[in-house]
Amino acid sequence: MASCGGGEGFVAALPPAEPEALSQWWSRGGISAENPVTDQDLDVMRSLHPGESDEVLKEKIRLRRLLSRLAVERGLAEEPEVTLTFRRALARAFLRNRFEVELTPDSVPLKAWEDLYWEKSVRPHFDHWDVFFVLDIRFICCKGAAESCARDEVVQRCMAETEPDIREVHRILEARNPTDPEVLKKSVEELQMAGYPGLRKEEYSFQYDFTRPHEKQTEYNLVNRNVAQAVKDAPLNKVLAPVRSNFGWHILFVKEFRPAEHLAFGTPEVLERLQERFFELVRGRIVQQYLVETFKEGRIRVDRDALREVDWSRISGIE
Repeated sequence: MASCGGGEGFVAALPPAEPEALSQWWSRGGISAENPVTDQDLDVMRSLHPGESDEVLKEKIRLRRLLSRLAVERGLAEEPEVTLTFRRALARAFLRNRFEVELTPDSVPLKAWEDLYWEKSVRPHFDHWDVFFVLDIRFICCKGAAESCARDEVVQRCMAETEPDIREVHRILEARNPTDPEVLKKSVEELQMAGYPGLRKEEYSFQYDFTRPHEKQTEYNLVNRNVAQAVKDAPLNKVLAPVRSNFGWHILFVKEFRPAEHLAFGTPEVLERLQERFFELVRGRIVQQYLVETFKEGRIRVDRDALREVDWSRISGIE
């Protein structure tokens, strides 16, 4: 159906056609009368049948082995269903060994970790100023540029009109004293239904360097000066007093705070954290690169004549 490689084409692996050959295959995989089920067998079955007990899975493995031996004894090794299942098992075993057993955080080249460290989305995990994760409850009067909002009379009138509302909302929320952001969000939703339809909530994070003037905060997304100052030294999980920005009124709730740190690549802690947090990302990239190179170097081509000869209804079970 398909071939790859040079002009000689690809010779697909065939399942063992004799009981002795089948036993040799199993023996190479560590399977014996004393060890009929290996840890690898169980790992594969757990992924295929999540939630089932190991005892049930072991019984399924034994049954599959029995069926495999019966198929070989009855000369069914070259049947399409058997060869397809055999090749899938080979591919699964190869990929598992290469990308799960052999590939570990320590086996990833150091250069790959360094390249990852410098990526824009990763570096802030190690090199950042004070970072605040907030839930922002607000009335917004302007969505334009800060300078134009400050000069717009309609915006300023909106600010004045919504000030009593934001203070009343704050009074209600402060009395409830929620310490869980999910509880706070539910309270906001109740207030929206109870007469404050313009009230909004948004979760975001930002970093800020309080050792520099506001106009020098240029290395990251900038929040309004008043918003930044409002959360400085603020307690976690507490409703803060209303604060006015160029865009509207805000009631801030700090969910998490990470103090500034500037860890260079090469610091043992950086490599340890990269390996812990981003190994699955790196593994995925390595697998993707392997597939790209395999298809490129293998020069895959479809054998259309073979496709026409295949009894697809027999293979798929669909008439």
